[in-house]
Amino acid sequence: MHKYLSLLIVLLLPLFIYSQDKNLKRYEFENGYAEKITKVVSSALESETIEKIYISEWGLKEVHIKHEKRNIKMINKIDESNSVSLLDGKWMINYNPDTKEGTKMENPFYDKMSSLDQSTLQNFGEQMKGAFNTTTTDLPNENILGFDCKVTEAVSEIAGMKTIVKMWLYKNFGLKLQSDGMGTSTSETVTVFKEGEKPIESVFTVPTDVKITEAKNNPLFKK
Repeated sequence: MHKYLSLLIVLLLPLFIYSQDKNLKRYEFENGYAEKITKVVSSALESETIEKIYISEWGLKEVHIKHEKRNIKMINKIDESNSVSLLDGKWMINYNPDTKEGTKMENPFYDKMSSLDQSTLQNFGEQMKGAFNTTTTDLPNENILGFDCKVTEAVSEIAGMKTIVKMWLYKNFGLKLQSDGMGTSTSETVTVFKEGEKPIESVFTVPTDVKITEAKNNPLFKK
């Protein structure tokens, strides 16, 4: 369920904007650092994830260092895990720093998006909303951590199941998110945000002792 919500959110967010020289950008700031807490609650599971987020090159490079704690209610079990998610241009990499294993795959949107103009991108977004039977509403701006955020609410309904996602965006970066649907409630809250803070290059480098396997034929996005 949580993976579905994450996919829906990614498709709806205005992730790509263009500058005068047509360089692909995800955010309207070049560098940044954030700390975020994500909580997921359902009848079977409760989880809390604490993240450190490093952003460079207008979001073309972004790494999330995560610690997740899960309460699996069905079997009365609590466990924890660490993970790292890295976006580096056209590559998306995920690995476990404890087991030293991970996967990488090509970003299915990278090449397509980089060759499209703004009008075509907007049409693509409308097609995605139609595919998920989604309507979006712009709400009054709100202040989060001292930043003026655009607020958008997206409502989708598939097979009679409704999902509502509310997003607070600052220069295309999500400072807050709330979603409810299919028996799952998710909240994402950025507690620290430092616009303009340039990360050291090493945070975008996978350690040499981590084994990365390339994933092919991604079932969600077939070329």
